[in-house]
Amino acid sequence: MPHERMYASLLSLTAAAVALAQPIQAAEWRPIGTIEVARLRFVAADPHSARRLFIASERTLYASEDGGTSWRARFQAPRLARLTSLAVDPLTPQRLAAATTNGLYLSEDGGQRWRRVFRGSGEGEALCRAVAFHSTRRDAMVVGTAGGAFVSRDGGRSWHEAGGALAQSRRRQQGHPRH
Repeated sequence: MPHERMYASLLSLTAAAVALAQPIQAAEWRPIGTIEVARLRFVAADPHSARRLFIASERTLYASEDGGTSWRARFQAPRLARLTSLAVDPLTPQRLAAATTNGLYLSEDGGQRWRRVFRGSGEGEALCRAVAFHSTRRDAMVVGTAGGAFVSRDGGRSWHEAGGALAQSRRRQQGHPRH
């Protein structure tokens, strides 16, 4: 248990430092909460509030509204799926995205409710590896999958394969002619 608290402390402080764009100082380290921290994989912070932090294991996304003192589970990956990435929208911090091996899930209310917004239709497309929100265009986001990159400009309602060199590279790898 002491190691689990140490790791949770480090993750919380890292997220706070990222949110505030300040260096981490050893004097700030302190144990936080008592969540299950085995296999923690991701950390994210609300860019507008250093007290709002997120950490995720392979299956569960946790949120803290008090700088890491307490944590609540906000998302559980579907059966047989794993979390692969998470993102906080810099323009609308209540909007969260959780990429999984079974599609992309979006919350508009800080993680209270979730809906799957991307599941892919081609080979490998359901295996979402990364997700990011655009820093200045509201409702724009991108998801990287095992089958390519996809862009949404309407908050996840519709998706289009990323174009340009990225799409051409993918077509060449799959043996498709160049467009």
